[in-house]
Amino acid sequence: MLSAAKGERPFDSILLLLLGLSVSINIWQAVRPTAVASAAAEPRPGIAVGADAPAVKGQTLDGRPVSVTATAGGSLTLYVYSPDCSWCARNAPNISALATGRKSGTRLVGLCLGTTTTCQAPAAGFDDTIIPAPETYAGYKLGVTPQTIVVVNDRVDKIWSGAYSPLISSEIESYFGAKLPGLAPSPAPTKPS
Repeated sequence: MLSAAKGERPFDSILLLLLGLSVSINIWQAVRPTAVASAAAEPRPGIAVGADAPAVKGQTLDGRPVSVTATAGGSLTLYVYSPDCSWCARNAPNISALATGRKSGTRLVGLCLGTTTTCQAPAAGFDDTIIPAPETYAGYKLGVTPQTIVVVNDRVDKIWSGAYSPLISSEIESYFGAKLPGLAPSPAPTKPS
């Protein structure tokens, strides 16, 4: 316990101790290698543009086994989402517009990172919705949601990670020939009862 010197208030001693602690922390942070900086320099996990695209294997929402690849002369667009992803929910108007407004020859498949009991189709107009098999998880290095992966001629042609924010929506609109409405508003926080 700190004891105050004669004529000194205990509050002053505590302030000096906190100031010394703050300076020590700042010096430590300045000299240590930062994990944040090194993580930012590393590529994000996931399959890379230009990589060979494996067949998408898994099961449909009604439990049927399925294997999907890009068809000759067309492309395969995979929309990766999960049932508990709030950004996936906010991106729903965009993915719905993409499903109905895309160019012909583009096959659109939802990849739901959930189970047959938790998943549902991300929007009307999808050609299929699949719960990926372990080899599809590994082959595409799935995990980021939402994510859009375009496969052309058995190679990954484009990848967009995250919801269709204004920063990338114009590129997506141009690529697919579809007009996107933008993100749904964030749900209002619920008040405790």
